Amino acid sequence: MAFTAILRRSVSSLVPLIPTLDELIPQINDLEIKFAVHDSVLEIPSDFPLKFEAFPEDYDMLLTREYNGELVEAFGCISNDTKSVDFDVNISKYGGRGPFLKISCDVTSDEIKIYSMDIIASENLKDSPQLEYYRYKIQLERYDENLKKAFLTYLEVRGIKAGMVEFLLRHRMNKKNREKFMELKKIVNFIEHLS
Repeated sequence: MAFTAILRRSVSSLVPLIPTLDELIPQINDLEIKFAVHDSVLEIPSDFPLKFEAFPEDYDMLLTREYNGELVEAFGCISNDTKSVDFDVNISKYGGRGPFLKISCDVTSDEIKIYSMDIIASENLKDSPQLEYYRYKIQLERYDENLKKAFLTYLEVRGIKAGMVEFLLRHRMNKKNREKFMELKKIVNFIEHLS
């Protein structure tokens, strides 16, 4: 019984610190205005060649593009230091279900570093991701600089460029913040509905 009385006193001492609905709503409205301004600053540039798709499982972003009859799909994961994006870039015949080229690379604001290139013969990577479906794989660091530069140009022409990383990181952070804000707004709307 003494414990219950102590608990009641503790809870009642916290009550004045909890903001009322009338105090919460202006704060939510201020956040919404800030996000609207921030969104307009982070609009996708008209010359950005890739299109944002829905986020796939296990990746932070998916960018796609049709280029000269090819389908370019760039599955990206933001690195732990949030200064680069690791991409698996899949390039196939547009609309085709046959083999595709997979280029694994790390993209920073200064450079693109290609780790490996694979030709994957699987009809559908999602259905058969096992290693037995990989037909051919090379580690690019074993080859000379001219060949590396040629493959970097191959990627850049398809839209994977070093300079795009800062925009992608800001865009992803903005999207995450907006998702958090929308969750918060739903809760406040629910509280408002209860009142």
